[in-house]
Amino acid sequence: MPIYTIRPNSPFTIAKDGILYIGGESVDLTESEFEIHKHKLEGVQSNITPLNVESCFPKPHISSISPAVLALGVSRVIEIKGSYFLPDGSVTIAGLTVDQYEFIDSSNIRVTVTTSGAVGFYDLTVDNGDSLTVANAIELISTDFIVDLRSGGSTFPNSAIEIRSGMSWNRTAFGLGVSGGSSWGRWVRFRGENDAWVKNRSEANPPALNLIFQPSFGMVGYGSDETNPNSTSQWNQGEIMGFVSASSLSGFYGNNGNPGSVASFTDTYDYGNLNSIYRLEFNGFGEPGAIINLYRCNSDSDGWEASGLTQREFIAQNSSTSDWLAGDLLKTWTVPNNMTADAPEIMPFLVPQNLSLNFMGFYYL
Repeated sequence: MPIYTIRPNSPFTIAKDGILYIGGESVDLTESEFEIHKHKLEGVQSNITPLNVESCFPKPHISSISPAVLALGVSRVIEIKGSYFLPDGSVTIAGLTVDQYEFIDSSNIRVTVTTSGAVGFYDLTVDNGDSLTVANAIELISTDFIVDLRSGGSTFPNSAIEIRSGMSWNRTAFGLGVSGGSSWGRWVRFRGENDAWVKNRSEANPPALNLIFQPSFGMVGYGSDETNPNSTSQWNQGEIMGFVSASSLSGFYGNNGNPGSVASFTDTYDYGNLNSIYRLEFNGFGEPGAIINLYRCNSDSDGWEASGLTQREFIAQNSSTSDWLAGDLLKTWTVPNNMTADAPEIMPFLVPQNLSLNFMGFYYL
């Protein structure tokens, strides 16, 4: 008997000899079976009015769009979850440029978007032959929300930053500089003016905390007011922090709900380029199951030879804050169940073991 292929990516099925064949699969058919099912077959001319396969699918459904808030002037990947997505479907965002559509499976698609336009809200449409539009699905914002710690960067009062007794801090062309204190006893908390940089764990849909640095010894992440300010091992006082060394990100340390009772997980990633700027992104307040991403930010060292600076200093001084929003994803971690820090109010936290740590800034997005 001749063998036929059921139209791929279609809802058509053929039951034969107790087996159910679906779209894309091959099945042998008798002449009479062929006459019954020929409208379902790939490459077969049928005297039955051809069906638009895509029209057989239900309207697409969207359950989540992440991220839904984007900064102007970057290229960013958006993950869309839902159902009834197709490989040859499409996504449009009114007023923005969608550079790439990537089909993962019928419940997951990914698009790359260039965020040129104006601050405001934009409608997003998914099409699989039928279409669904989510009004105001994407919000574009300016980069004013980025806290640039370099001299000449963001404006904030000295009271926005708290440090351990015996320490001092200043803003340099390369980031936040600290002095005083001893090794792992140093700490810096970033509260912001009127606690603008403090987040509460009860917040729904928490934004991701992004920390910008150049490699050197220290830890960056989340801390709280519940830490022991006089501890000489601040690495186990924080909520969850990445251990950044001169050559790698060596793992994550924090506490198990009681500051000082350390919890950790390690999985070293070597940076490769020690002059570059890196971004560590904590999603979901860094709680169990949350995702942590490490990015290498875009940077340009053209002209550094004539600047009188090292290449590292030149990149740090001349990096644009918009570069901190994009870059290459290098590594992803999932927070394990032993990281159960639970302080209700948390904020960016720095443990600068090495005084040369260039901590350049941070933002929530």
